[in-house]
Amino acid sequence: MTQTDDVVVTVDANRVVLTLAPTGVSITSLQTAYDAKSSLLTITASQAGTMAAVGMGMPGVTVNPAAKTIAVNVGVLTGFAGISIVGSGGADAITIGGAGVNLAAVTRGAANQSFTIDTGGGATDMVVINSAITAKGSGSVSITTRAGDASRGIRFAAGVTTAAGSQEYVGPATLLANTGLTAGAGISFGGTLDGGRSLSLAAGGAITFADGVGTRAALKGVSVGRAGSMAVNGAFHLDGAGLAAGANGLTIGAGVNNVVFAALGSGARTIRNFSGSGIRFAGGSTNSLITGIVSGGNGSGISFGAGNYAGTRVQGNTFDANARYGVVLESATNLLLGGTTVGAGNRIINSTAWKAYSTGIQASGALAGTLVQGNTISGNAGNGVVLAAARGITIGGSAAGAGNAISTNGGFGLLASGASSGSLVQGNSVTGNRMGPMSVKAAKGLLLS
Repeated sequence: MTQTDDVVVTVDANRVVLTLAPTGVSITSLQTAYDAKSSLLTITASQAGTMAAVGMGMPGVTVNPAAKTIAVNVGVLTGFAGISIVGSGGADAITIGGAGVNLAAVTRGAANQSFTIDTGGGATDMVVINSAITAKGSGSVSITTRAGDASRGIRFAAGVTTAAGSQEYVGPATLLANTGLTAGAGISFGGTLDGGRSLSLAAGGAITFADGVGTRAALKGVSVGRAGSMAVNGAFHLDGAGLAAGANGLTIGAGVNNVVFAALGSGARTIRNFSGSGIRFAGGSTNSLITGIVSGGNGSGISFGAGNYAGTRVQGNTFDANARYGVVLESATNLLLGGTTVGAGNRIINSTAWKAYSTGIQASGALAGTLVQGNTISGNAGNGVVLAAARGITIGGSAAGAGNAISTNGGFGLLASGASSGSLVQGNSVTGNRMGPMSVKAAKGLLLS
């Protein structure tokens, strides 16, 4: 081998390693194909430069420099454990193309096969995922760039699957198409994530957004169908303008717990223009924290489906100018909306588009243990709070700071009807509402104090 070889092929710890020249390499299409009959995995790394193998100790691996292919006989290299691409300081560009990288199709070799790219220190490095990547078993996918420009970095136009393994993306990332990532373990984004497309995630472990989401180009939605937890540590911006009717912004699947937005300054998180809910919890979610979000111009600011929300807090948010509802509670138990400490309350304001039907808080069903405390509920064209056969909910309370400020709504401050056993309305400031403070005659079992 000489220093002019653009791609050098070695085997290390049963992985096929492609090392890129320090001057930078452009691989225009990286893909794999596996023939089970011959136990032959063909890795194609199309590029204009040279390719060479290093060392004599690569049984089962054959490099064809002219075709830019690496043939791996996994009947010989029986411990084959995956593919790694390693860059240096040059400007590297790698595109996953053609049939993509599918290690799950490799029926022989190690039970767990991983795929990794680390482009090194190039400030303009780019990895484009035009075709799907699939690891095998507990194998992981890890892609790292140190690109300083968000127009480079990691660019998703296809999905990634790690059936039992993790996924890690380090460096700025951009969605070029609606993208789905599925992992048996965790999924982490170490850099910014942008792009006017939607992201669907399903993980057996933690989902982590370590840096800003949508700071340069707001995403068209994030859906989390499955996760052990989710952490949002930076800015978060979603915009549903132009999407079909009923689209939600952030959707959290039933039973996805520990969804935590770290404390952040006002205005750093926005969810706008979704005709469904800005934030939708499909079912129970325990020990979650939603904070620092402005959810406005949506069908509803935030909605909670039936389930247990023990330990979940919704605090310090603004639900502003949503079409019909600021907050929807549907048989959501043990939820804390607001709180008694300074800054814990939410602003639930200015829902007006549906006129008299635009409501600050709409609550119904079995709501035992749910507390609505310390919030400002004002300027809604309809009622401030509607309890429609809402059982077990507390609006306000006797503790200092528990009362809500319910004012200047177009209907009643609070309207209650139907079976309301176990529900309590206490200690609120209800003033300036056009139809009057409260209408509770049609409520059965509601306690006022």
